[in-house]
Amino acid sequence: MIERSPKMNHRGFTLIEVMVALLILAGLSILMAQSIRTGLQSRQKIQLQLSEESIIRDAMRLIASDVGASFHHRDFTVSNYNKILELRKKKTGPGGVPAGVPSGAAGGGTAGVPSGSAATTPTPAQADPLASATPLPEPAQLTGFVGSENQLTFTTRNHVRRYQNAKESDQATISYFLRTCRSGKIGSSCLMRLERTEPTNEFILAPPDEDGSQAVVLVPFVVDFKLRYIAVGMSDFTDSWDSSPKSTNSVTRGNFPDAVEVTLAIHNKEDKNAKERRLTWLAPVRYSNNPDDSEKASPTPGAGGTQTGTSGTGGRQQ
Repeated sequence: MIERSPKMNHRGFTLIEVMVALLILAGLSILMAQSIRTGLQSRQKIQLQLSEESIIRDAMRLIASDVGASFHHRDFTVSNYNKILELRKKKTGPGGVPAGVPSGAAGGGTAGVPSGSAATTPTPAQADPLASATPLPEPAQLTGFVGSENQLTFTTRNHVRRYQNAKESDQATISYFLRTCRSGKIGSSCLMRLERTEPTNEFILAPPDEDGSQAVVLVPFVVDFKLRYIAVGMSDFTDSWDSSPKSTNSVTRGNFPDAVEVTLAIHNKEDKNAKERRLTWLAPVRYSNNPDDSEKASPTPGAGGTQTGTSGTGGRQQ
């Protein structure tokens, strides 16, 4: 029979020691889980912030690209022809005969014929055909720039052909406007972009999208969309712009702005972690093609009489 030495200790962990160890392990696990959870929440917030800011910046880049490529066409052929007619009328007398020429003599007459030589029979002076010509009517203006505080329609050369050798022009009419749409559980205000490639002289701020296939939701959850316009010679921004011939504003009629200030703010109220994101962008017009001072000083006869050029914008070609 083997005898156990009294010095050997076979005593194990007590229940209290095991519970203390488990309590310490549980505390460490809780702290580690909270740390991981905080890190994941911070990552989600950063990703949400980057996603929302990316949406605004991408939209601003597209708006700035469209505004920068805005296309302002003016028919110089018709306007110059009508100016020539106006000058010819000023230089001719009654009946269209050039001023200073006797009605019974030709342009050369008998002046300068030496004495003693045979006299040349005078011929009647011929009238200038351009002095009595009818001015050409101004062609329909198929380019324009019309905008308000939160809507904008203009022509641009920013159209992209969707397939090779497409029989489409680079010119298109772009519209930006707000419309109620469903973005999630509840409806919100969305920034829409509508592109039309058919030439037209009607520039409606919020054109109806009958089939719903052309208007694209550019930005959802929009809480603010504001536009302001400025041109050379203006001391401050204006909240509206109308370049159409029917415009009652002599500063904007027939002119494109030189820059557009765009303010866009979004806030997804369905997400409690989302915050309002706001960005203001100044989009310059690269080629406004506005009449210069010499064109403004000369009247341009048209179909409806005489149309005087605009003033106050300091028109220039960029």
